[in-house]
Amino acid sequence: MLIYPIAYIILILPITVIRWVEQTRDETNPLPSEPTMFAGVIFSASGLVNVLLYVITRPRLLPSWPSYRRRTDGLQRNGRRGLRNDAENGMPETMVVGH
Repeated sequence: MLIYPIAYIILILPITVIRWVEQTRDETNPLPSEPTMFAGVIFSASGLVNVLLYVITRPRLLPSWPSYRRRTDGLQRNGRRGLRNDAENGMPETMVVGH
């Protein structure tokens, strides 16, 4: 699980360095725009990196795995017989009480 903090540091470090450098420079000697744009693109890719890390480190949480399909909305797959509800599976039914 150390990959999350490492990825965060890699994504945040360029924009942090650019901001430090911009604060220490004089207004007469500004920083070129290329490093700032590069750091912005790296920082903006954090969403993509988060998704990739999530998919790589937690593959069983994705809906395409059989554990997700086992039970959905009170219905259970039962081999060739199709879907059965909870009462047919011997499970107690849930009661909804009105307000």
